Amino acid sequence: MRHLKPNESYLIETQEQEMKSQIIRFMKDEEGATAIEYGLIAGLISVAIIVAVTAVGTDLSAVFNAISTKLKAVVPAAAPT
Repeated sequence: MRHLKPNESYLIETQEQEMKSQIIRFMKDEEGATAIEYGLIAGLISVAIIVAVTAVGTDLSAVFNAISTKLKAVVPAAAPT
């Protein structure tokens, strides 16, 4: 087994400390998590809008069909000329 020189040992300890501090900084960093949360919220809002527009569109179509049917019953067909 090879023995380390004093300055090699110091370098290894310094590298270990630097690596530990980088890992701790990475674990504490919440910037990426915030972006993901905003993305999820935007996705959920989009789904809610799509569902609402689809429901309103279906109901609106039914209303126009009912109005059209009633108008056809009230207004006589135009005589061909």
